[in-house]
Amino acid sequence: MPWSEFSDEPWNYRNKVAFPVGREKGKTIIGCFAKGTHRIIDASDCLIQDKLNNEAICAVREVIDKLGIPAYNEDRHTGVMRHVVARTGKKGQLMVVLVTATKQLTREKEIIKMLRSRLPQMVSLQQNIQTYRNNVILGRETKLLWGRPTIKAQLGKFNFNVSARSFSRSILSRQKYCMIQLWSLPSLQGMKQ
Repeated sequence: MPWSEFSDEPWNYRNKVAFPVGREKGKTIIGCFAKGTHRIIDASDCLIQDKLNNEAICAVREVIDKLGIPAYNEDRHTGVMRHVVARTGKKGQLMVVLVTATKQLTREKEIIKMLRSRLPQMVSLQQNIQTYRNNVILGRETKLLWGRPTIKAQLGKFNFNVSARSFSRSILSRQKYCMIQLWSLPSLQGMKQ
């Protein structure tokens, strides 16, 4: 299937990112795991991510580095910051989720103030608590730190509220294409309104 069926632009099309957080040479790193490993490759400008997601990752890296928030060490099960999740929604809304290994977010008020200052498009800042020793990104508990609990997303004529734990395609243009294909199936033709 040609790319043009999904998006007009082959870059910056993903509206959700979930990157692990680590430390290397005394600096905070946030990015992707190297193939077949849990070694983090620092990413500041991922070409497939929405530009706001990239800005969010850079802002979080800067803030937690400046405040000395310890990154999670999966071998020792120590540290605080495990992952950063960012989602972009309708009209440039941004949600940032800080996934922590602890219930208490160190220097919470300072983090909120600094991220609000650095990310004016952010309408939601949340903490997700993931205390288990596993590779699951999100835990069961999410706490609203500032703003709204959801952001708005649009798929064709439908509007949705998307929460931190919602499953939503990270490529909305592909989701729209799938919906069009689904409604074109002969078995669903009578259901169209």
